[in-house]
Formats: sequence, C-alpha cells, structure tokens
Amino acid sequence: MKRVFSFGVLCVMSAVFLSGCDDDKKGEVVGLSEQDSPMPGNAGRERTVDAPKPVERDDELDRAIRDATDSTAEHEYAVAKLYAERLKAGKAKVEQVVEWCKKAADKGYAEAQMTLAGMYYYGVELGRDSSRAKEWFEKAAAAGNREADYYLGLMYLMGDGIARDTAKGVEEIKKSAESNIPKAMGFLGNLYWEGKFGVEKDARIAQQWLEKAAKKGDITAAQFLGRIYYNGDGVEKNPEKAFKWYEKAARLGDPQSEYIVAMMCLKGEGTKENPEEAVSWLKLAAGQDHVGAMALLSICYSSGLGIKADAEIGRVWKERALKLQKEQEEKAATGNNPPSGEVTPGSGGMPKQGEL
Repeated sequence: MKRVFSFGVLCVMSAVFLSGCDDDKKGEVVGLSEQDSPMPGNAGRERTVDAPKPVERDDELDRAIRDATDSTAEHEYAVAKLYAERLKAGKAKVEQVVEWCKKAADKGYAEAQMTLAGMYYYGVELGRDSSRAKEWFEKAAAAGNREADYYLGLMYLMGDGIARDTAKGVEEIKKSAESNIPKAMGFLGNLYWEGKFGVEKDARIAQQWLEKAAKKGDITAAQFLGRIYYNGDGVEKNPEKAFKWYEKAARLGDPQSEYIVAMMCLKGEGTKENPEEAVSWLKLAAGQDHVGAMALLSICYSSGLGIKADAEIGRVWKERALKLQKEQEEKAATGNNPPSGEVTPGSGGMPKQGEL
C-alpha cells in the first residue's frame, strides 16, 4: 500500500529529525569516512626505505613559461593561471601566481588586473588590502573592464579603502549595469527596489533591472524575484512566477534555490505536485551540503516518497545532515560564515528554510 504524507507532516518530521537525536550520538556518521588499513600479507615484514622519487616534471607549465619569454601579457597571464591551478592542488605558491599576474597587469592586461584586484578585495590567498584592490580595479576600469566599475561602485558606497561617496558609487554601478554586467544590473535593481543610497524607489524600474540580470545568469537577482513573488512583497503574490525564478536560480546551481524548488514540487505550489522531481532537486542541493535538503531527502528515502524506500540510505543522509549541522553551528558560534541554506541581510533576499 502506498504511503501518503502531507507536506506539513514532512516539515515537522524534518525539524524533529534535526533536533531530537541523543546528544552523545548527534553528528556521528557511521561508515562514511575512509580510513587507512594495512595491506594484507604485510605482517612481520621489515620496512624498507623507498628510493627518493624523481622530481615531477610539469611540461605544460614549462612550455607556458618558455612561451612567455617573448614578454607578451597574454602569455604571462597564461602562466599565472597555470600556477593558480597548481596552487589549488598545493603544488605552487601564491607568490608565483602574483608574480606572473603582475607582469601581465603592468602591461595593461585588464584580465590580470582584475585577478589581482579580486585577490586583494576578497583576501584570496593574500591578506585583504582594499587600497591595493582599489588601485587595480581603477587600472582595469581604465583598460575597459566594465565589471571593475561595479566593484569600484561598491567601494565608494561603503567607504571601503576610499572616501565614501554614494553618488559616485551609484554612478559607477549604473555604468557597469548599462554595459550588461549581470551582477551590476541585479544590484542596481535592488537599489531601485529599496530606494537606497539616494536612488529614488521605483518598483517598475527595479523589476526591469532584476529581470535583465536574472536572464543574464545572476543568481541573486533570480532569487530576489522568486522571493518577492512568493511572499507578495511589493508585487501581487504569484506562486507560478516565484517557481519560475527560483527554478532559474536552481538551474544555475544555487543549492538554496534547489531546495526551495524541491519543496514547491512536493507541495504542488506554483507547479504540478511531483515528488520524483522534488527528490532530484533535493539530491542536487544535498550534494552541495544543504542541511535542510539532506534532512528532507532522508525522510523521502525512509518513507518512500518520490523514490524507492531505502531505510539504510535514509539513515546515511540523516547522519550526514546531523554532522554537518553540528559543524555549522560551531562555525556560527565562532562568528564564521552562516550555515548553508541561511542568508545574512542584504545577500539577495532569499527565504530561509522555514519560510516555505
């Protein structure tokens, strides 16, 4: 006999699921971590010392460095990108990335200038330095990179490494938006929606910019549109439009939107009720460490909702969710990033898990 669960029951089950576990077992994951084990047949053998391994050659990097000897900025930046790839794998140093990036940037190569600016702006592998970030953003903007205008606009608005000048900040962001930079269009739409930084509030213009940004692939704009249509925030409530924009953000890979789309599929809200489709979205969100998606996916497996029942897989997702939730709560307590699925004010207006 098919088991039927109301969506409200599922939400309650999910909440209980994440809070009702014994403290001494909470966060424990059984059978998920790989541990080293001795090779069979090695007992009693004497250890031997392996001969030193030869230094691993990197032919691709060697060729790129040779190509860069003609001193073209494009070749130098290519070397910087190769070093950046190896930095992620622990096979290079950040100084090598900066060295080759700066060679290209000093020759006026805008992409290299943006990379340096971004490294200093976000503090990626380097200490955050807003003054240096501003310097390289200005050079990139002068070289014709309109995304740089957007970042300069943010810095002027916030007085970040520069004297605060909201009029100049809005001007720079408008310049970037009018050059079809998606994040600038989305941000400008938000300014018109909320009437901030001296921009006169105008919902019609706001929606125009937000929709342009979302269509160009800006996740934050798509999320924002989904939220306002779902909640009827400044517009007539429209679940179908809400689903359309959340699905847009979900298809761009945003885990929170994947989770929301899954819940709307389960409820049949703004779209046809489709538990199987919901499970597909939950798997995508859970694969990106979304705790709520993991919890609900566990319930779906345990109850056979939208997928063949499998108590063991349900248990595994439950344990993963509890472990990740505990880690996120510890990070939140130390002032680090908020847990997955939650947002901070001003980060795009996404609803939290409990809002749906």
